[in-house]
Order: sequence, then C-alpha cells, then structure tokens
Amino acid sequence: MQDGYDLVIRVNPGRDELLMGRCIATDCRSAITMPKTRRPMRRFRFPPSSSRADDATWRVEPPEGGERVFAPQPVLRLSSLMMVREAVLDGAAASLLPGLLVEPDIAAGRLASLGVEAGAPVEIWALYSSRRLLSAKVRAFLDMLGGAAPA
Repeated sequence: MQDGYDLVIRVNPGRDELLMGRCIATDCRSAITMPKTRRPMRRFRFPPSSSRADDATWRVEPPEGGERVFAPQPVLRLSSLMMVREAVLDGAAASLLPGLLVEPDIAAGRLASLGVEAGAPVEIWALYSSRRLLSAKVRAFLDMLGGAAPA
C-alpha cells in the first residue's frame, strides 16, 4: 500500500486491483433508539452517521416482520459511529448503526432495536497489497482474525 500500511480494514470495499484480502466478518445494521422513547418510526428524527449520509431512505425489517421504508430527517450529523451511538444513548432520537456496536447496549436494555436494515449484510474485509509477498505479521494477524491467508 502506498501509504506504508501493511493491512487495512474496510467495510464493503469496492474492487481494487492493487488490493486483495479476506472477508473477516459480516454484520447487519440495527435501527436503534432509547427504550423509553420508543414510538412509531414515522415520528422519529434520525441522526445519521456521515458514512451513510447519501441514503435518502432506510429500509428496516422490524422484529414483528415485514419491511418499513422511511426517510430520515437529520437533526445531527457526526463523523464517528461511536459519537452517534453516544448521542442516541443521550436521547437524540434514533439512528441506524452496526449491530456489533450496539448489541451489548440492546442486551443490557440501554437501547431498543426497531429492526435491522433490509438487504444484504455489511461485509468487513482485511485487505493488503497484491503487489508484494504476504508478510509474516500480516499472515499472523489474518490467522488471529480467523481468515486463512493464501499460501
């Protein structure tokens, strides 16, 4: 990699002839809110993360089944998913966040899930340069992550 990195972690990466790697995890995004503020989704104002600010609508599959489509009305834009999570925990309505980030809060009752994003799950990839041999440290890291590195 031209910036001197041995490995990068990317979410849903596009094709790049200079990089190769392994999918190390998949995740579904959850529409979440504070449990005490739970009300019909059409009434929420959603603070989206900057990583998905280009989405005009969200498709969510509620726990009771079916699919709901709605247009978020941003009241807050933050560049960090952790900051968005903290804003929701502080009562800033609701958001669509990675399940891996919010599952502990949902299990502990700090957040309530309104459903998961419809469609294919998000893929998390570990990528490394295709132009040089795989280093021992990158191979060891990939092995630790559970992704068997190529021989």
